[in-house]
Amino acid sequence: RIWVRSDPSRGFGCGYYARQGFDTPRKSLDELTLITRQVLSIQSNAMSLPAFLVCFSIMFYFVSVVASDSCASTLALEAPSAVPESHASSAARAAGLQDCILSAAASEAGMTMLTFVVVFAAGTLLRRAAPDSAIISQRSRTAVGTAAFDRYSAKGEDCEATPSSPVAPRALLHASRFSPTDGAANEDVAAATANRRTSASCRRLATAEARASSSEADALAAAVRAGCAKDLPKLLDAAFERAFGDSDFDLLGGDELLAGHAMCARLLLSSLRACATWRCFREAVSAYDHTKRRLGSGSTAVWSLLLYSAVEAGQFGRCEVFFEKLCALGRPSSNDFSNMVRYHALRRDQDGLRRTLARLVQLGSEVDVLSRNRAMAACCNAGAPDLAEVLLASQAICPAGADAVAFNTLMKGHAHAGRPARCFELHEEMLARDILPTEMTFGILLNTCNGSGEQSRAKQVFKDLCASGLQLNTVHYTTYMKGLVSTGLIDDAAAVLGQMLETPGASPDLVTYSMLVKAYADRGDVTAAMGMLEQLMRQGIRADAVVLNMVLGACYAKATPPEQVFEVLERLLAYGLKPSSVTLSILVKAFVKAEAFDDALALLAAPGAEQRHRRFLGASGAPEARLFAQLAQAAARAGRGAVALAAYAAMVEAACSDTPLCSSAPPQQLVPEAASARLLQICGAAGQADAAHALHKAVVEANRSKEVTMARRQLRAAAQEAAASAAGARQ
Repeated sequence: RIWVRSDPSRGFGCGYYARQGFDTPRKSLDELTLITRQVLSIQSNAMSLPAFLVCFSIMFYFVSVVASDSCASTLALEAPSAVPESHASSAARAAGLQDCILSAAASEAGMTMLTFVVVFAAGTLLRRAAPDSAIISQRSRTAVGTAAFDRYSAKGEDCEATPSSPVAPRALLHASRFSPTDGAANEDVAAATANRRTSASCRRLATAEARASSSEADALAAAVRAGCAKDLPKLLDAAFERAFGDSDFDLLGGDELLAGHAMCARLLLSSLRACATWRCFREAVSAYDHTKRRLGSGSTAVWSLLLYSAVEAGQFGRCEVFFEKLCALGRPSSNDFSNMVRYHALRRDQDGLRRTLARLVQLGSEVDVLSRNRAMAACCNAGAPDLAEVLLASQAICPAGADAVAFNTLMKGHAHAGRPARCFELHEEMLARDILPTEMTFGILLNTCNGSGEQSRAKQVFKDLCASGLQLNTVHYTTYMKGLVSTGLIDDAAAVLGQMLETPGASPDLVTYSMLVKAYADRGDVTAAMGMLEQLMRQGIRADAVVLNMVLGACYAKATPPEQVFEVLERLLAYGLKPSSVTLSILVKAFVKAEAFDDALALLAAPGAEQRHRRFLGASGAPEARLFAQLAQAAARAGRGAVALAAYAAMVEAACSDTPLCSSAPPQQLVPEAASARLLQICGAAGQADAAHALHKAVVEANRSKEVTMARRQLRAAAQEAAASAAGARQ
């Protein structure tokens, strides 16, 4: 209603036809008849269920058209009139127009329903009169189908035979889908078309044969989709047997041999397409090997797909054979050109590529710039930028010449190959040819400088980028800052960030800020890392757990007092940090760096023990067993064997609590025996072998015990005894 209100002339019902001078029901009937005729020309069974649904939808479409115009007319009634009139006369005018609209709507809907009934009845009569036929218009008959009609009539065969009987020319009916360069099959088609006969009975048989051939191809494609591509040889043999019966293919001749070649090409083409879609390339080549004696000259589509399959399957010995067969039937396409380039690139064969290019030039083939650039990218992705340069230098195969995309592709390929000097040589050549660099060009050059560590050249590239007039984006700034950070120029990178904030269209993102946060954290500058995090939050960017843990990591890059560590942790929790095992590991490293072993032990202690720091980590859950081993290892290296033993005892006691340890140990083990053995080794090396052996023995016995409650009680007592021994040793 709103759509019609904006422009009442958009109505397409009764009012539209009245304005155009047409009779509404007749116009609707003509349109419905035209559409239904097209539907019937497609349907193979006169009036099947799909045709019924289509006609039903058409009927409702015309009813809705009338309704839309009714809305428009109603709105016209609601519009204010230029001549004042009484309420009674206005109501009478509205009632009269509404009656007119309803009458026209009923007339059109009734005519539509009547037409639908007539069409449905006609379809039913046609189906009863010719149950084995399809409604095929004169234009829809293929040239190959006509050739089949002529062969049946010329040989004097009974064209009223059962359509299911095996007839040799069955496969010819679908050869019209091949290209005009399909060899003997198409020549035979052209000759047969010149002498075609239009026998109705022959048409019926040929149509049945066409459907049978199509069903064979569809069955092969369905088998590949179902994962049975390895069974294609058997399926192809079965299809030939159904087509030719017990006849030996090698004994066929004349038209029957041509029919066999055409059918083989049709079925193999369907199989190859399905294999290419589902990436069954080895199976595609195997299917060709099995049917090549029946294929004949094939078709350009068959050899093109075989070339693609051979490249993808890595069967490089077949590529040139398939390519030559393809060239014998016509000019290769741009996809064939790309596949041959990939073949030579994977073999690093420059001479072979030059021979292929010469062959294409001999055939008069040319490729466009897009295909040439795509082939160059394939060479660079295969690690062969030298072959990409051969393509760029070949003006005969691509007369359009080089462009910025081609040079960018080459520079990127040489950069990945570790040839920064060649990248800048190509840049100079690009400028010498008056090809303007693009944003991608400068991005590649900046990445090249970062990879080679040439920061002075990177500064010059960035300066040229700023002076080029191109729009700097986030990637340019971030790439340049990455190079500065990698060489230790963090303050210079922060200055570039300030310039970035003043550039429209180049807002820093999470990657930009996380790079600077990590740089400051690795330097141990907690204040600068926290300041960068706060700037990130002011920009409206949400920091993830990785960035927040990076800031906390600055506390162990340099020795930081535990009070300051927990102050930083409290601020990070306010910013949304959810403590995890990574957070606990960072805190343990920070406390070990500050030699605050008591705080580290309190951090990992069991829930029932004294914990003055666990309030910060209530959401982290149970600590992992590896964290105790991490603390024990650090204490042993610092000569604190008693602390290592205390960490061992704390792990055992935590395992006996209501919240068990997080580990990959079997659930029937109260304490992970692998972690217990690791801690036993650490404590033994730190001079606490006796107490550690006693505790490990208790762990093994508890894991073997079937009384879980008793085992927990005994294990907790052993852990407390080891903790007391560790406390005595520390004193």
